[in-house]
Amino acid sequence: MADKTPALPPIASAACATASWAVALAAAAHTGGPALAASVVGWTMLHVLFATLFIRTKGDVHIGGYPAWSYVASLLHGGVIVPTLFFTCLWLLPRDLWHADAFLRAAWGAGPFAAVLAQIHAAVLAYMLKDFHLCEAVEVGYAVHHVVATLGCALCFLMPFAAGLTTFNAMQCVKAPPLLRASPRRSRPPRSEC
Repeated sequence: MADKTPALPPIASAACATASWAVALAAAAHTGGPALAASVVGWTMLHVLFATLFIRTKGDVHIGGYPAWSYVASLLHGGVIVPTLFFTCLWLLPRDLWHADAFLRAAWGAGPFAAVLAQIHAAVLAYMLKDFHLCEAVEVGYAVHHVVATLGCALCFLMPFAAGLTTFNAMQCVKAPPLLRASPRRSRPPRSEC
């Protein structure tokens, strides 16, 4: 069993969840209006539904002291959802932006591909927000990570340009956990779960 850091008191966990939701929804609404804010809620509901179905079918299984649903959700998010959205974005990319520099510097409102980039950020935000709903007690380090990561994604939404660059950075961040979880060399799972 992995050594766990202390869990936040319920009131502090609720405060982190509330602050994270407020920041995520405000930043999404600033960039894409109510539709993008609704996307954050929708992606969160999808992640929670998936985890709940996993728990109901497999039970309360743990890997190294952490919930197995979290590992599987990470593989689904970083291995299926985000890459699918990114390749959809590339498919929608206009020919004049096929130059990497132009794509990385594009503004959030540059076209349909930029809307898909915003969906990637919405999915990343939702992936973090789901844990506040599914975990009974959130570890201190995990809560701090989620709040800081939510602020980072929100900051990306507030940038008037560089949608491609900030999304590429967010994708790199979400690709590492599935790769670590799938690595046969790791004797124990990473300690970044509920």
